[in-house]
Amino acid sequence: MKVIMLDVDGVLNSRKGWHRDRPKTCWYLTPECVEQLGRIVKAIPDVKFVLSSCWRHHMDAIDFKAILKKSGVEADFIGETPTYHASVSVQRGQEIQSWLDNSKVKVDEFVILDDDSDMLHLMPKLVQTKGEDGLTIEIADEVIRRLS
Repeated sequence: MKVIMLDVDGVLNSRKGWHRDRPKTCWYLTPECVEQLGRIVKAIPDVKFVLSSCWRHHMDAIDFKAILKKSGVEADFIGETPTYHASVSVQRGQEIQSWLDNSKVKVDEFVILDDDSDMLHLMPKLVQTKGEDGLTIEIADEVIRRLS
């Protein structure tokens, strides 16, 4: 199975988009970033997603899937990375590794799509965005290349 560990802030929304669109809700997605995610889904129709974003503290993967669907992207989510107690400091790479270790699905290949770099030993799997721009054509192309 091909999996994308998906962050949201700095990936599916961008500072440029935020300043341009002036959204009235914190659940904002930059349209051009969502469009690139749609390109990835079309290019790799069997790809699955795991929500690794801090958005998972407020909604589960099913709720986030519905938000994406309203934006025109049909993404198949199979879960979200674990959430730890606030008193425990855990890096994103540890959360992702924990999901991989405890998942009941066989992951053949995965990438981490994130604007942060706290991936520890999983750094080679990171396709990093910049918060200013989010998911661009070039970065979407890199995800497609790695998972195709």
